[in-house]
Amino acid sequence: MTRRKDVRPHKAVRALGPLLCFAFAAATPWFAEARGPTVDVGACVDYDESDGGDTSMKVGLASRCSAALRCEVSWSLSCDEGAPAKADKRKFTLGAGAQHQVKIDASGCGEGLWEVSELSWSCVQR
Repeated sequence: MTRRKDVRPHKAVRALGPLLCFAFAAATPWFAEARGPTVDVGACVDYDESDGGDTSMKVGLASRCSAALRCEVSWSLSCDEGAPAKADKRKFTLGAGAQHQVKIDASGCGEGLWEVSELSWSCVQR
């Protein structure tokens, strides 16, 4: 009588099965259509900077997009001329038709001069 060894897939192979199925589904056109149309963020988000007083400034994003967005505003703040800059950022969700303001606070610089550099923003569809 011949005995057959029970052959089972390796744990890693079993774990990859669902992941590969999801990757295939995400690559198919019907899955992309189910998520809805892609929005042109550059065409439907307005950017604005405003003075926040002696020790701050405000950065505003206003959406005219039909979908919610994940956004990030990043900057570097330096106190006094020649001082090393400290990078910071804020991440937030910007709903369809919504507005959001980020306050860049330089109150830690005291009465000295301060400068914001490398100010940028980005949004992607959720």
